Amino acid sequence: MFRKNAAKAGIRPSEVLLGHYRNTYAWVLANPTRLKKPVRYEHPSGAVIWVSLDGKIAQAIRRQLTR
Repeated sequence: MFRKNAAKAGIRPSEVLLGHYRNTYAWVLANPTRLKKPVRYEHPSGAVIWVSLDGKIAQAIRRQLTR
């Protein structure tokens, strides 16, 4: 199923590494909003799933979403 929907994740089906992890999960977002201007942030080494954004970055994102 994940390979069938690979394009939704922005990858080619051949790039899906099934078996790399014991379980593979996908997030399905309802009504996602693309930011008009990307907001740069530092991705910490080793962070795989969650990243805590500092206040200035979160504020820059919120500003774009509330316009």
